[in-house]
Amino acid sequence: MKKNSVLKTAALVGAMTITGAVATTTAHADTASATAQQSANTADQQLSNLKSQQTANENQLAAQNEAQYNSAANSANSQITKLQDQLKSQQASQAAQDQPALESGTAKINSAASSATASENAAYSSAVASQSAANQKELANAAQHIVTPAQKAQQESAAKSAYDKSKADLDAQHKSTLNKIDTDYNDKVSELQQQIKSQETTSEQSHDQAIADATKIVNSAQVRVNNDITVINNLKQSLEQAKAALNQAKANQKRSPFTYLKNDAKLMRLLHGLVNGASQEELHEAAVAVAEEADNDHSNDNDGYLEDPKINKDTMQVTVKNGVIITPEFNKLMSIYYASMSNYYRELLNIPKVNVNDESVQAAVENAQRSVSDGYGSPKMGHDVNALDQISAEHDSWGCSENMEWGSMDDSSLFFDSGMKNGDGVYTVSLAQAYEAVRDAFMEYLLETTDPTSEGGHAKNILGVGLPNEYSYVGFSFQPKNGCTHADILIFDQVKPQAQLLTFNNSSSKLATLQSNFDNIQDKYNEIINQSNNDKQELANAKTNLATLTVDQTINSPVIKALKEKIPQVKAERDNAISTENSNYSTQSKKLEEQYQSKIAQIKSLPTNVDQLKIQLQAKLENLKQGHEAKLADIQVNAQKQIAALKDKLAHSHDAENQPLLDQIAKIKIDLKAKEDNLNAALSTLKAHDDAAYEQLKTKLFPTNNVEAAVKGGSNSYQFGGKVVKFSTENSNITHASLPQTGNSESGLLIAFGAITSMLGLGMVAKKREY
Repeated sequence: MKKNSVLKTAALVGAMTITGAVATTTAHADTASATAQQSANTADQQLSNLKSQQTANENQLAAQNEAQYNSAANSANSQITKLQDQLKSQQASQAAQDQPALESGTAKINSAASSATASENAAYSSAVASQSAANQKELANAAQHIVTPAQKAQQESAAKSAYDKSKADLDAQHKSTLNKIDTDYNDKVSELQQQIKSQETTSEQSHDQAIADATKIVNSAQVRVNNDITVINNLKQSLEQAKAALNQAKANQKRSPFTYLKNDAKLMRLLHGLVNGASQEELHEAAVAVAEEADNDHSNDNDGYLEDPKINKDTMQVTVKNGVIITPEFNKLMSIYYASMSNYYRELLNIPKVNVNDESVQAAVENAQRSVSDGYGSPKMGHDVNALDQISAEHDSWGCSENMEWGSMDDSSLFFDSGMKNGDGVYTVSLAQAYEAVRDAFMEYLLETTDPTSEGGHAKNILGVGLPNEYSYVGFSFQPKNGCTHADILIFDQVKPQAQLLTFNNSSSKLATLQSNFDNIQDKYNEIINQSNNDKQELANAKTNLATLTVDQTINSPVIKALKEKIPQVKAERDNAISTENSNYSTQSKKLEEQYQSKIAQIKSLPTNVDQLKIQLQAKLENLKQGHEAKLADIQVNAQKQIAALKDKLAHSHDAENQPLLDQIAKIKIDLKAKEDNLNAALSTLKAHDDAAYEQLKTKLFPTNNVEAAVKGGSNSYQFGGKVVKFSTENSNITHASLPQTGNSESGLLIAFGAITSMLGLGMVAKKREY
């Protein structure tokens, strides 16, 4: 053992007290000072003081709780007593109110009971008289009713013979039934076994056929899977081509035809000026600014997909009659396009949108025809008010018409290229040029205030500014004869059927067709993929089934299995039949025995002399008397029950009136219990808090320490009583030989460790001696 360790051991041994004795072991090194004892006393005193204070607090709270509860209980009991007195008084008053009804009802019940008693007495008297007369008659003919012992014996013998015969017949029938049950069971089992044998004979052939059928299913599924692969490859190629065409179309697509003017501050200034009543000068400045920006940003007016003949090569045949295009499909398409442009700007301005229907398109055509007939058009411009009034009246609407000049026929690519300058007839029209004509006419009036003399009336009309926009419908028409277009707005007083407006935001009929084609191919591709997965799964299932059939050579078809399962069912049916038959037999045997014993008892009761006959006859009268007395008692019992029910009914008739008082009493009791629970909970909470605080302080004052490490030299300190006891680590000049030895080093270590452990358990320390 090291020198330093020996010194620590000696110091610890010197500081320990075992079983209360003060250790006086001397050591040649410093040990713990007297402050260790003082620290321990201080720690114990702290715990004792805390426990005393906690106990005082808990007792104080308990006393306060008891006082509060007693006060609450006294108050509650006082309230309950008052309520109970009030309830008793109320119930007494109710009983007084019910007394007449109780007396009347009781009288009726007693009267009915008296009547029933009188009827029973009369019936009993009649029965006694009748039975007495019958008794007298039997006594007069006593010789006919009296039998000798020999006659009794003879009758008993005859009854016994009859019983034995019936019992023998019953036993024979029972045995026959059991035999039939067994025979039927054996026949059914034999038939099932023959069927099983027959099925087993052909089962192998069925198994071979099943393998052949399964092979066909596998081959068929394999063909479907192969076909699926071919279709998938073809559709995949078509899908790639459709996607490439769609992407190319999207790449070629320009912006929407009615948004080629940017929705910037300049355009919004013009639009809001039209809506909010800006001055003519302000509208002129705003329109000029927008037009200049459009000229600067777009040198080519045909920058939209629909208006560009290089992109949109669609055409349509139209019919011109009386100087007006009358083809409904064409006019409807142009009207929808016009409405889409108008609605685009209306949405920006929060103005209700216009719609298109067949009636509005036809009205625009009719208005154009009448305007042409009246001589309106280039060069004569303006509103044909008479024609518009007629159209509005005929269509039961309010109308607004804009006769838009589109230019002379020689300057019009639409009219020039199509040949419509030649007059009425059928012409092939470029839809791109038609859209361009509609757009130019629309934008001409939208920016009409570039003319300083214009007040913007046409622009306001096409935007719906100041118009009653409920149920608004628009129609657009062409007048090739005089190079004009018509935009007619009809406003109805009720909603009308409307056309589905086109959406021109980055879309076109051709692009939609390509998209639809791509989507259709994609759907077919997804469908064949799903079908292929299903076919592959069916192929896998078919192969698994074939493999199972090939490996499984056991012959046990479903038919054979079902037949074999019937044998236990047949046995169960037989057992049930036997059980039922035995039960019936037991019941009938018991019935025969009871009938026989009853017959014997009847024979034994036959009188053998007049005195016995008199006793039997008198017994009949006694039976009548007992029955009579029982009926009278029942009448009284029933009467008392009726009276009790009447009382209960009358008492419960006041339940609604008495319930509030009962509820108040119940609530007071509940509140008092809640008060008690809250007070107890508060006290429990305080005790739990005190216990936790006590344990926390105890842990702080007496922490767990590694005393053994200190003893062995692995540590130069240990804690006790809230203090840290340290050992000197300086080398001592005292040699190992100069220390007093009372045993070997290991024994000393064990003794020291035991002493320390005992000291910590008892909370005692020994005095320190210094040398």
